[in-house]
Parts: sequence; structure tokens; C-alpha cells
Amino acid sequence: MDGPTPTRVLTPLDAVQARIAARPPLGRVETVPLAEAAGRVLAEAVRAAAAV
Repeated sequence: MDGPTPTRVLTPLDAVQARIAARPPLGRVETVPLAEAAGRVLAEAVRAAAAV
């Protein structure tokens, strides 16, 4: 082994992209307009990043 793997710091954009990737296609399960849903996820990610 070469040593410990450096921990990656997530940005709000990284967090949003990870949340989107973890979900099935939004068109099949999401009834909220996409812009509104994305805004909620981004706001949540920004709050989480600020809390660190």
C-alpha cells in the first residue's frame, strides 16, 4: 500500500451531483418541477457545507 487515500472534500455541486446520481431517473418518480427540486437539493447541500 502507498498509504492512506486522501479524503476528498465535497463542494455543494459535488453533493448535488451525487444526490442526482443516487436516484432513479427523475422523470419517473419526481412530481415536483425539476428546477424546484434541484433548488431544494442545492439549498440543502449549501446548508450542509456551511455546517461543517
